[in-house]
Amino acid sequence: MPGVAKSKACANCKKKRIRCDQRWPTCSPCSRSSTVCPGPSSTLKFIQHLAPSSDGIPGGKRKTPVSSKAAHPFAVMVDRGHLSPYNNGKAVHGSFRLQVPRFKSTTTVDRVSAQLVHLLEIKERTGLELPSYLKFVPERLSHSACLADSVALFYLTWHQASRGQSQAKVLESRTYGRALKSLQRAVNSQAVYTVETLTAMVILLGLTVHYKPFTLIDYRPHTVAIRHVMRQLGAPQLESSLHIGLIQSTEGLIGGHFESPWKETNEILQSQSGNSERREGEKEVEEFARASLEGIMAIFRPYLSNILPRVLKIWKDPIAMRESQESVVQDILEVRGPIETARKDVWEACSSPGFMVELPEPTFFLGHKITFTSTTIANYVLSLTMMNISVLAVLYDVQNLYGTENKPARAEYQGLCLQIWKCLPYLETLDSATSTRLLKSVASVFEHATDEEIGSILSTNLEWSNLGAKSKTDREGFRTEVVRISNLWYSRGSGRPEQVYYTLRPAHK
Repeated sequence: MPGVAKSKACANCKKKRIRCDQRWPTCSPCSRSSTVCPGPSSTLKFIQHLAPSSDGIPGGKRKTPVSSKAAHPFAVMVDRGHLSPYNNGKAVHGSFRLQVPRFKSTTTVDRVSAQLVHLLEIKERTGLELPSYLKFVPERLSHSACLADSVALFYLTWHQASRGQSQAKVLESRTYGRALKSLQRAVNSQAVYTVETLTAMVILLGLTVHYKPFTLIDYRPHTVAIRHVMRQLGAPQLESSLHIGLIQSTEGLIGGHFESPWKETNEILQSQSGNSERREGEKEVEEFARASLEGIMAIFRPYLSNILPRVLKIWKDPIAMRESQESVVQDILEVRGPIETARKDVWEACSSPGFMVELPEPTFFLGHKITFTSTTIANYVLSLTMMNISVLAVLYDVQNLYGTENKPARAEYQGLCLQIWKCLPYLETLDSATSTRLLKSVASVFEHATDEEIGSILSTNLEWSNLGAKSKTDREGFRTEVVRISNLWYSRGSGRPEQVYYTLRPAHK
C-alpha cells in the first residue's frame, strides 16, 4: 500500500471535513466545540496495485483473503469496507478499521483527575467560571475521597452547562449525595483538619450558593464550619499554591457573614502584588459596617424565625388570621426601625469618604452607577439594604392584603430597589462566582420591573442563567424565577400578590 498517507484525524473532524491538529488526547476542534474527542482515527484508507491476473479473474473482483489479526498485538482488524476497482481495474481501493487501544482510567481518582484536566483546558467554552485553586487539585485527589467526590460534582455541573442543560439539577443527583456523604465521613474522621477537606467544603458551598435561592440562614452552618477548619489549620502556607488559591475564594464565600481567619494573609498578598491599595480609613469603615451587620442580624434572625411564619399563615388564610394582622404589622415596624437606622448609618459612613460612590454612566440604561472600593463594603451595604427591602415588602403586602395601601413604604421600597439596580455595573467588574452570589442575594429587587427594563437588565454582562434566563432575551424565564424567589423571601407561600409592573427609572429616562 505505498504512496497512500494514513489519516490519523479523529472521526469528528473527518465527519465535519475540517483539519484535525491531532493534539491528543483532545484535538483543538473538539476542544473548541466542547465535544468528546474519540482520539486517533482507526480507519485507514489503502490502494493495492494488482499484478496481472493469471487466472483470468479481474483484479477488482478477486477475493483477497484478509487476516483478522495484524502483526502488532494491539492493532486488531475489526472491520473491512468493500473493495472497489481503481485505475481501470489495475488496482482496488477500500478501507479497514483497526482496534486502537485507548487509555482507560483504572481508579476513580484517575477518572476525576482526567475530567478536571479536561475541564481546565477548555474552560473558556463552558461559560462557567472556574475557581483559581482548581488547577492545584489534581495531584491531591488521591489523598482525599471527599475532595475527589466534590470535584466530580463540579465536573458534572460543567457537563450540564456545556450541553445547555439545567445545572441546578446537579443538586438532585446521586453525585451530589455522594459528595455530601463523603464530606460527612471526612468531618467525622481525623482528616477533617486538612486543606483537602477544606477545599471540598468550599467547592460544595460554592455550588450550593450558586444554584440554591439565597437565604440568610441556609449557609450559616456551612460557613461556620469552614471558618472553624481554617482556624484549626492556622495561617495558610504561603509556599502552597492551593492554600493561596483558597484565600480569595473563602474570603468571598464567608465574608458576608464573618471575618475570614485568613484575612490578614490575604491583605499581605494583595499589598505584595500591588493590586489592591487600601485607602486611609477603609479598614475602619469595613469594621464599622461589619459590626452594624452583626448587630442587626441579632434582630433579623428572630424576624425570620418568628414573624415570617406568621406572615405565611396570613397568606394561607387571611380571614382566619385577620385578628393577628395588627400585631404582625406592629412586630414588623419594630424590626424595621433599627434596620433602617443601621442602613443609613452604614451608607453615610461609606459614602462620605468615597468608599461608596454614585457616578454618571451613560452606557448604563439608568444613566448612573454605584461603585465600591472593596467587595467587603459592597457585601455589607447590599446585605443591610436587602434586609430593609425585605421588611418593607412584607409590611406593604400584609397591609395591602387587608385593604390598607402603605404608599410611603412602597415608595421607599422602590427607591432602595433602584439603588440596587445601579450596582449592576459594579457587579460586572467582579469574578463570576462573587457576582453570581450577590445577584442571588438581590434577586427580589427585579420583581416589579417592566419588560423593557428586564431587557435592559439582561443585556448587562452578567450570568443570568441562574435566575431563570436561558438566554439574554428570555424575559419570561427570568421573571418567573425572580417571582419565585420573592415569594420565598417574603413568605407568600403559594400565594402571590397582584403583579404590578412599574418603572423604577428616573423620570428623564
